Amino acid sequence: MAKEMAYEARFVFVQPPDTEALEARLREGGWSADEARALVARAAEDLEYGRSGAFDKIIVNDNLDTAAASLEAFVYGAGENKTLTNGVPAVDRGSEGVETAEGNGATA
Repeated sequence: MAKEMAYEARFVFVQPPDTEALEARLREGGWSADEARALVARAAEDLEYGRSGAFDKIIVNDNLDTAAASLEAFVYGAGENKTLTNGVPAVDRGSEGVETAEGNGATA
């Protein structure tokens, strides 16, 4: 919405590496298995929207420190419209619409 109104802003979507990691994080955070599965099911819609092109950057949060560094680099640094994973500039992954760093073993 803000993008459509021509506000000067950068839009960032931070996503988990995958739904299994999201569920594990929720379970570690004290959610029951049923609650975590329900939240993951709802998150699928958000993850799809994240890949819709509405964001200038997608950051895969597979490590908190590197995700924070990626966000900082985007906001204050190079500002390229590329996804960063593990603080490394990304390469195109094709049809998934999410980019990850080449050769780091990360997945979106």
